[in-house]
Amino acid sequence: MSKTRSKIGSKLDNAISVLSPGWGYKRKRARFSYDALKNLRQLSSRTTTDSTADNFLTERAHGQLRAIAYDLAMNNPLVKGMLLTEADAVIGTRLNIQARTDDEVFNKESEAGFKEEMIDSPCDITGRFNFIQVMHKSFLNYRTAGDFFWLFLGDEFQMCEGSQCGTPMGLKDPDNFNVTNGVATSKKTGKVIGYYLGKSNKWGYIQPDSWKKYKAENVRHIFNPDRVTYTRGEPVLTSSVTSIKALWRNINDELDAASLNAMLATYITVSNPNRVPLPYTLGRYPTGLTADKKKVEQLESMTVKYLNQDEKIDTIMANRPPQNFDEFVLRIIMLIARPLCMPLMIATQDLSGATFMNARIANQHWEKNLEREQAHVVKPSAGSLRNFWLRGWMKREKIKNIPEHPFRCDVICQKQKYVDPVKEAAADKIELLSGTVTVGQVQDKKGVDYREYLERQVREKKLRQEIYASEGFTEADFEPVNTNKSASPVKPAA
Repeated sequence: MSKTRSKIGSKLDNAISVLSPGWGYKRKRARFSYDALKNLRQLSSRTTTDSTADNFLTERAHGQLRAIAYDLAMNNPLVKGMLLTEADAVIGTRLNIQARTDDEVFNKESEAGFKEEMIDSPCDITGRFNFIQVMHKSFLNYRTAGDFFWLFLGDEFQMCEGSQCGTPMGLKDPDNFNVTNGVATSKKTGKVIGYYLGKSNKWGYIQPDSWKKYKAENVRHIFNPDRVTYTRGEPVLTSSVTSIKALWRNINDELDAASLNAMLATYITVSNPNRVPLPYTLGRYPTGLTADKKKVEQLESMTVKYLNQDEKIDTIMANRPPQNFDEFVLRIIMLIARPLCMPLMIATQDLSGATFMNARIANQHWEKNLEREQAHVVKPSAGSLRNFWLRGWMKREKIKNIPEHPFRCDVICQKQKYVDPVKEAAADKIELLSGTVTVGQVQDKKGVDYREYLERQVREKKLRQEIYASEGFTEADFEPVNTNKSASPVKPAA
């Protein structure tokens, strides 16, 4: 079947090249590029004869997988949209870090300092991104390419993409440690002891004159390997590459067929050749003739081509997909989105056919994936970055009284919004009245710190009382009036 499709695609390419050389060339180039990307994948060489450690993620294979992942994220709207949707749901615009020491003064001052230096202003070494942007970009790159790095350099930190970590080209085997994909592990303990970072080449290695060694304690490696023996992370959509290529090939064929059929519309035959306009002179062949003196013209929408006497045209009608093409596309998208644990309605952003119950169940499954990424990746990473800042903040003597455990904190991540806020609020009310949940648990579902919620309630009440008192009012003056005339008055207690 694949050979048949290949022959059909080749014939269509040739037909398009005759009718429009420029368009045909671009189409063939795009097909060749994607086929080359597919051939880079090492799936065909993966066997079970040697399936330990990082044999599936060698320097060359890992570099090629990253190249494919970056290409998809940059050029494929479906992939780019899914990755951004997940990053927005996991990180979003709300990522609070609350100090949890026994000293409330230290808690408030450290939180205010973190907000001022890390959130309200750029915080990375380049001076371009604040804390939320750093977390969003690092998570997006971690999912796209498999991993991401933070370098802690003195009082500053630097972001580093996964392609910058690799084994130096021509590195001799060290005596006391192994180096795999730029990660050095001790031969004695198996622990990671350092990283090689620099400028990568096309083989997945680091160029000899560009690499530097960094100790493990100065590097935060953000990755989530599928196997415990991996030292690097695999791009999340690696298993979907073949499906993405197959889907986009079908979509492109449908677009090409529609364009081809739309172009072949009207032809005029004339008996006097002198009435035929001069050859088209702005295409691939400026003279209007090929090297073998054949006349060529460019076809486009609303073009009328005149034929000489005794000339004829054979129309080319491209076959169109069957009626179930839309259903087929949706099923393929569902398979593509499975590595992200993303429901179809979220992957397509189409809720037209979903009921409230289906949407709620889909969101619950989706939230489990988000919570896993937040717990395993975001919270440890955000906590380490905050603690790195806190060490520098205390070193600069921003505060004198330091509690016993100054690095205790909670990272509060963004939560998903309700599918139907009214129905969800009614469900929360019922559970609160029945005692199955607490107010704190309801606030947790919204990604709000319960202590901050209570403090805000107290502050608002105090502010409201002060303003009312300054104007000569009390809170009772603003209580809602019962306008229900049929309601029976409440009998006072005896």
